[in-house]
Amino acid sequence: MPLPTHSNLSKQGLHALQRIIVAAHCNVRQAEGRALDSALRAGEALLSAIERKLVRHNEKEDFYEQTCSSARTARDYIRLAENRALVDSFRQRAADLSIREALALLRKPSTERKDRTERKNRQQLPARSLEGWSDEELRAELSKLTFERFMQVIPDSFRPLLAQHAGGQILRVVATRHPKTKAKDLLQVVAGTDLAPPTAH
Repeated sequence: MPLPTHSNLSKQGLHALQRIIVAAHCNVRQAEGRALDSALRAGEALLSAIERKLVRHNEKEDFYEQTCSSARTARDYIRLAENRALVDSFRQRAADLSIREALALLRKPSTERKDRTERKNRQQLPARSLEGWSDEELRAELSKLTFERFMQVIPDSFRPLLAQHAGGQILRVVATRHPKTKAKDLLQVVAGTDLAPPTAH
């Protein structure tokens, strides 16, 4: 039987160490999962104490520090317990979810809501005065808007006028590009559908 070479011994040693590392890592992840269970239990007990008014409002912070070493930790446990259903849905995807990961996942939706609110607020900025603007400057600013945004900002009283002018312009452009097209065909192009023939009186 041949003696094992140095490279074989190195590979065997590495594989043995790999098994130890993987097993230890799995134990850490399982411990983190058990830690989340304990955090949820603590959060539910904290909520119960507060809801049953067993702790006065002005004593809450002291109570948090006495029971959980810090008020922040206690508030994290409460946040997890208040969102138990969501935490459980996260755990269906990752059974060994840590407390930190669960809290990070809970923060994501509120960040998205904040982003949506900020975008909405930016869209509702107060109107700038148009005094002193030339027609060219106004046209240039209007051309920067997308059609959807333009339709959002245009006052309702201007919409019929816009429709009338836009329809007329479309008909003129089509008539210029295709001079032999009949009026009925032009209307079909503009409407995008076949129009019913006019009823005879």
